[in-house]
Amino acid sequence: MEIRCPFCRAAIPVERSEQYACPACRAIFRVDFEAARAGTPWERRADLGLWAAFWRTTAGVLFRPVALFGSMRKRDAEIGAPLAFLILWLILRAIAHGVFSVPEMYATPPRIPAELLRLLPPEARERVQEALMEAEASEVPRNSAYFAIGAACSPVVEAIAIFIASVAAHLGLLVTGGARNGYDATLRVFCYSAALNALLLAGLALFLPAVAAGGGFHAPAALALSRGVQAFAHLLSFGWGLSVLVIGLREAHETTTGQALGALLGFVLLLFCCCALPLLLLFSTPG
Repeated sequence: MEIRCPFCRAAIPVERSEQYACPACRAIFRVDFEAARAGTPWERRADLGLWAAFWRTTAGVLFRPVALFGSMRKRDAEIGAPLAFLILWLILRAIAHGVFSVPEMYATPPRIPAELLRLLPPEARERVQEALMEAEASEVPRNSAYFAIGAACSPVVEAIAIFIASVAAHLGLLVTGGARNGYDATLRVFCYSAALNALLLAGLALFLPAVAAGGGFHAPAALALSRGVQAFAHLLSFGWGLSVLVIGLREAHETTTGQALGALLGFVLLLFCCCALPLLLLFSTPG
């Protein structure tokens, strides 16, 4: 973009917040885009209202990421706001996954660890096994405790994963020379990108009427529908999310698309080396 020199009004091309020298009058002045940033709707929730700011920010991430991340404050702002946005979306994601897992409860046989069964007397063990067989034949959700614990723990696990991913992406930006702002800017982008979980909620909105029309959660088709909708939502989130993260990192660090993309590809490569490669080596080892 171009601005006018405050001394001689000559046009000067600028790219980021830093000190510039006017080529016409040689005057030195500083350009600070941060002071002009209004902040995301979530950062202005005191004026807009909590849920209005939440959904406006979500819509901005999904459909107007350039404008959303361009307005995001990168420095001299509390990191608590984007972290609160992240936590709220992780809770909503856990609730959605809990609903999607109800058909799995019907389909999964009831489980009691074999070690506990061995501790029981033979007669008691037989009665327990008979009760498990009867429960498996009944149309009631089973193993709800396992799924409830998983749903309660998932926001914590996913928050840790997001922090690790943001650190890896910032390291990638440092390698590519695109980290023109601090780690705070990278973390903010990853926090706001949690709005991509809205795609899972959209899938849930389609899933519930279909299940109701198909005979309920215990119907055989409900499990296949649940897995199919989740798989499609996650696949769509991956492609959409990659685009959102590239734009977000580019705008947050006032860098190029290539440097932002390179940082994310470096993160994907690191993820492959840390997770997939050891598994490949494990399964390829003879014996």
